[in-house]
Amino acid sequence: DEAIGLPGLHPGLRTVNAWIPLAAMGKQMGTLQYLLGTHRRTYGFLENVLASLWGWEFAWFATASQAQDDILELGDVAWHDGWVLHSAGSNSAGAVRDGFAISYAYCTAADGCNGAAATVSDDDPT
Repeated sequence: DEAIGLPGLHPGLRTVNAWIPLAAMGKQMGTLQYLLGTHRRTYGFLENVLASLWGWEFAWFATASQAQDDILELGDVAWHDGWVLHSAGSNSAGAVRDGFAISYAYCTAADGCNGAAATVSDDDPT
């Protein structure tokens, strides 16, 4: 969400992201990695202390478990919340990592995110 500037538009805008491989791939091709739980906006004592001393990125890397997509087949979809700290690993397979990324933005605020999540037209199904 921060990478595309959504919090600047309205703090209630959120995203759900999908990454769809266009060919089978494993970890050696640099599948997505995630720091689990970093989408939360309430944290424990240890996380807050670490963040106050060295910043949130340090706190998350020190306390969050890491996960990585092992094997993705053609037709799989890797979903994640836009607030989850994530990255793609390095590609050491010697092949091109082809995929399609989609982000769906939605509003969680009662004010409708000041129109940022309004439908475009009556024909727009979103």
